[in-house]
Amino acid sequence: MQVIANELDEVMGFEDRLLIGAADLTVDHVVGEIHRLGGVAVASHIDRESYSVISQLGFIPETLRFDALELSRHVRTEDARKRFAGSRKWTFVRNSDAHFLDDIGLNTCEYLVESPTLSEISKALKGANGRMVCET
Repeated sequence: MQVIANELDEVMGFEDRLLIGAADLTVDHVVGEIHRLGGVAVASHIDRESYSVISQLGFIPETLRFDALELSRHVRTEDARKRFAGSRKWTFVRNSDAHFLDDIGLNTCEYLVESPTLSEISKALKGANGRMVCET
């Protein structure tokens, strides 16, 4: 049973469709849709041994158009650069990727941008026009 609850944990309804299954979409398709909708595609916690692109494929294909690769708090940036030598074309970022409230903010990423917008963050990920991601 999949319960729909509000912020007070009150039951608002139930979802009949099973939402935990895998999607029948390729990574290329998903990344393309993210870009088509104006988003940035970040491969999550690439250093984790599960639930990451590398854990699923064994590598990151050079043809994938990720905007950045996210590192978890469990790896130092310099170690990640050595471990994922083929990832030099991508920018590394760190985010909380929190699954528990206490984990929010354990990882952060700073950007040098003109304003806090997705467009500016996208420029920072590309190192465009003086924008940049500060060392993670």
